[in-house]
Amino acid sequence: MTVTPRPSRALDLPTLSVLAIDDQPFFRTLLVEVLRSIGITDIALAEDGLAGLKLFEERRPDIVITDWMMPKLDGVALTKKIRTHPIETRRQTPIVLVTATNQRSKIEFARSCGIDEFILKPISAKSVVDRLREVIERPRPFVNLRTYAGPCRRRRADPGFLGPYRRFDDPIEIEDDGGKLEQGLLSVVRQAVGHIEKLADGLSRGMGNIKPIHMAVMEVQGIAEDVADTQLEQVCDLLLSYMVVMNTTRKVVPGIIQAHLKAIEALLDIPQTQTAQRNDIVEGLQRLMRRPNAA
Repeated sequence: MTVTPRPSRALDLPTLSVLAIDDQPFFRTLLVEVLRSIGITDIALAEDGLAGLKLFEERRPDIVITDWMMPKLDGVALTKKIRTHPIETRRQTPIVLVTATNQRSKIEFARSCGIDEFILKPISAKSVVDRLREVIERPRPFVNLRTYAGPCRRRRADPGFLGPYRRFDDPIEIEDDGGKLEQGLLSVVRQAVGHIEKLADGLSRGMGNIKPIHMAVMEVQGIAEDVADTQLEQVCDLLLSYMVVMNTTRKVVPGIIQAHLKAIEALLDIPQTQTAQRNDIVEGLQRLMRRPNAA
């Protein structure tokens, strides 16, 4: 085993170069806005892990901020590749993972793959600055083992650490808020719904294509899976199935998409403990989709 100290320095945001990776256009836009708002202008953008890996080689960024769930190469798989880079300085590049879940098991898995820090969606200027301060001013030593390469993971046992992500190490995997989605995740889903509405409106007017809508719905479905929201998953499944029909028939019924989005919004306002009421929403949508004019 080799342990290499990583040098610390004062956080000087305008001098940092950042590689930001996310497959969702509206999340990339949000991340760029946040980075620019805190003074970072040297920003490279990639829409998936493979494109991000290529930009990593070309741009040699100071920091990588990547989403977890992405096609082709996700954020954790990207991290594994960076952590095996033949050049030591690049192998040690700080990596911040953006995620929609704070489940302990998933966070620990990501740590075991070499992630430095985490940002829980929805991102904010404060959460980004806090994480950048950790990796720049208080970087953990870099460990090279046969089975692991990445930052030393012992810091989390420090009883003096009172950062906003200490709950990742708590026994409870996800906090109970009375059966409703966490406020942060709820905000992300509402953002996605607004984005889907705009895309669907453009599609109905013959502008754009179905792929960005499909990807945005998949993002919502991923959040639903993370928080075990069965009804929200079902509505996403129905909408994804409808988009398969749309793609085949080339026929767009804006009212059908709107009905799915209204169902999602209704579910966000009803605690998951109210199963019967939530099931009624899903069943109503299913009845709508069985009508002859639904396709």
